[in-house]
Amino acid sequence: MIFPCWSLGFGNGDLYEEVCMQISVTGRHVSVTDAVKSYAEDKIKHLVEKHSQARITKIHITMDVQKIQHTVEAEMHSPMENLYGRAVSKDMYVSIDQLIDKMEKQLVKLKSKHDRKKGSDSKSIRRMEGEVEE
Repeated sequence: MIFPCWSLGFGNGDLYEEVCMQISVTGRHVSVTDAVKSYAEDKIKHLVEKHSQARITKIHITMDVQKIQHTVEAEMHSPMENLYGRAVSKDMYVSIDQLIDKMEKQLVKLKSKHDRKKGSDSKSIRRMEGEVEE
């Protein structure tokens, strides 16, 4: 399934490429019902829209059932970094919710990491300019 698209700039900003987010949901040892698939896709879509600055391009969700353990794993690919999450519980819907919470924490951490790097570069440039002017 294909969801929102972003324009990614390369180099000096003259070249742009439109990238659309792709979501794939697969089941390991279980057939994924339409209801569970739709629930997971809606949760992921909401998460990605909330953290659009990460520009997620591809998400792969794997659901697994072994006895009473329902496991949900997700891989998120973005130009900044690839993220991975895993949640296990006795209910598939609870596992999906736990996974979304974990992925959101990773996205918040990624944003703050990106902001710190961006901010530190501008501070060092200002320091160098100040040294040259003096």
